[in-house]
Amino acid sequence: MSIEYGSGQSRRDFLRSVGLSMPFMFEHSARILVVVELAGGNDGLNTVVPYRNDEYYRKRPSLAVKKERVLTLNDEIGLHPSMTGMKRLWDAGQLAIVQGCGYPNPNRDHCTSMEYWHTAVPDGVESLGWLGRFADDYWPAEQGATMVNIAHRKSLAVQARRHAAVVFYDHLADVIDKGANYRTPVSYGSETLAATLSTDLKKVAALIHGGFPTRVYYVSMGGFDTHAAQAEAQQELLMYTADALEGFLKDLKRIGRSSDVAIMVFTEFGRRVEENQSGGTDHGTATPMYVLGEKVKPGLYGSYPSLSDLDANGDLKMTVDFRSVYATMIDRWMGCHDANAILKGNFAPLEIFG
Repeated sequence: MSIEYGSGQSRRDFLRSVGLSMPFMFEHSARILVVVELAGGNDGLNTVVPYRNDEYYRKRPSLAVKKERVLTLNDEIGLHPSMTGMKRLWDAGQLAIVQGCGYPNPNRDHCTSMEYWHTAVPDGVESLGWLGRFADDYWPAEQGATMVNIAHRKSLAVQARRHAAVVFYDHLADVIDKGANYRTPVSYGSETLAATLSTDLKKVAALIHGGFPTRVYYVSMGGFDTHAAQAEAQQELLMYTADALEGFLKDLKRIGRSSDVAIMVFTEFGRRVEENQSGGTDHGTATPMYVLGEKVKPGLYGSYPSLSDLDANGDLKMTVDFRSVYATMIDRWMGCHDANAILKGNFAPLEIFG
């Protein structure tokens, strides 16, 4: 059962409910995983752009990012021009991009596909989330605040058998601010109502700075279901995302915790290769994932999906099972060697760390 903190519970009662009091004590060598969900199905083709691929421009005559505007990563692909924050992280050696992520027999329904990513059990019945099962395996004894989900309601991804995720949206960061004197001069980009990721990652930084004994943080930003007028909407969303991630990593460096934290970013599916008649894209399949942090081995992992050899629905064929990225975070980053049991299958980790 998750622990909710809202208007009906005082701040002091909340802290008591998770068995904590200020000041918090924390072992600084413990590694932390931050998972960022981009809800709605972000268009990966216009995020990691194949700017040398003629098929890309043929199938997206109005929506494709112009070659001269792409933030080039190599001679074949680059980032959307609004993602200057991510480009700086790439240049600093703190970004790994895993291309073509998906799962067999992809589902294009938001709720169903997101459930598959949350449980890591596509086409199966599973009541626990992949992070919840990880927590149960790695920490057999129940512990307070092992996982924190910054949201209005708990994600299935952190549903565990023995560990109650702390779920909150407002107020708690204020407590940590006062207790740990957290103030930051670092910009996380826009903090408008649309740019929720910047404020949520700032809350995570405050908790880490305050010594909250949390090892898994889960945050989400929506708005990526761009069926119409995608160019303008995605430009803003990708800018918000890139600026927030860059600011968060800079802030971790400032407080001396950057070597302890890795970030994984995902979305439930990509978009169709061809643009639609409304200046947008419809639900698709394979899409990039991103792993960020000071300990990351930067670069491109997996193969960019073919834009001409498509599946029967005209969508990209996956080249990397997303559960291999999960296995990477469980095994190579968090140091838990039961990834196959947790993920209910054999998924080889990628050598993204060390």
